[in-house]
Amino acid sequence: PYIHVNDNRGDIDNELVPGQGTIDWTEFSNLIQRYQLTPDLVFEVGTLEKTRQSLEYFQKGNIYPFTQQA
Repeated sequence: PYIHVNDNRGDIDNELVPGQGTIDWTEFSNLIQRYQLTPDLVFEVGTLEKTRQSLEYFQKGNIYPFTQQA
């Protein structure tokens, strides 16, 4: 399974880089861990540069798949 990932402002599918909209990505990550899911992620943000920014945001925030195991 996989999940299409992008952020938005709650009005339309803005395809924003995660962190630029209103989605709570920590909660997203917590839910994936709580239900022991292992989906692939597909960043649907429009450009290679925005994909790089998305990966960087997830890594810096310890968001799945970059979560730190306790």
